[in-house]
Amino acid sequence: MHNNTLTIEFIGHYTMICEDPANTTLWARVHRTTFLDIRGDLLPLADDLKQLPEPFLDPAVIQPLSIPVVFASTPSYKAIQAAGIVTSYFGMISESRPVRFPVHFGSIPPGNAIVIADSAGGLPPDLGMPVSMRPPWPCAPIPVILTARF
Repeated sequence: MHNNTLTIEFIGHYTMICEDPANTTLWARVHRTTFLDIRGDLLPLADDLKQLPEPFLDPAVIQPLSIPVVFASTPSYKAIQAAGIVTSYFGMISESRPVRFPVHFGSIPPGNAIVIADSAGGLPPDLGMPVSMRPPWPCAPIPVILTARF
């Protein structure tokens, strides 16, 4: 979902006719400790690479990015090459935002992550999602799994 808008409107009256908008009776005072508690449900994401760069990068959010890269085991040369291709893609489309790519071995941290493995058998057991081994780009040397876990 993009560009969600929340509008709060105060409608006040002190008389039924000829109200003076400058009259303080019509004003609302919001205390500095007032807050909104907004809750919702996460929507399931389709297993479709056409959604990239989401959920890793949301163009509407301007903040530094941290996208973990997880190697299922000690990375091979091709796995490192695949990580370079994928991370350079995210670095390129992040525009002026700084991007960090913390590296993990064997276990996936909470949240979204890029998981790189030479084969489906080498994937961490806590992946917790169906595995579709396919290269995200035609030039990728090995399959890369982009996981979106919340």
